[in-house]
Amino acid sequence: MHKWLQWSRTISSCISKKNVAITFNDTKGHWAQWIIEANRNAGIINGRADRSFAPDEHLTRAQAVVMMNRMFERGPLHGVTTPSFPDVKASHWAFNEIEEAAKPHAYFIDEEGQEQIN
Repeated sequence: MHKWLQWSRTISSCISKKNVAITFNDTKGHWAQWIIEANRNAGIINGRADRSFAPDEHLTRAQAVVMMNRMFERGPLHGVTTPSFPDVKASHWAFNEIEEAAKPHAYFIDEEGQEQIN
């Protein structure tokens, strides 16, 4: 199923609150609770290791890039040797996602199912 169709159905289900469990330990009663759950159900967000989401914190640019890549079914891009941005080193947690969004590229899918730059 195309990601957008899946996302649309998930949003509808979550907004109507049908069979949707609250996943994160800090979103119950938040004004965006059902939208957050819809995006989690669609695979666009994961939350934090401690099962929180931090709905009132500012979104970082890295988090925004990861979400956009997931919405458009892109990346992450592996095999990049020269970073596109001086403040995003190869050790950054979202390096491959940021490179996916930043670099015009041709790619192939390797034997592990990862997108590799040509």
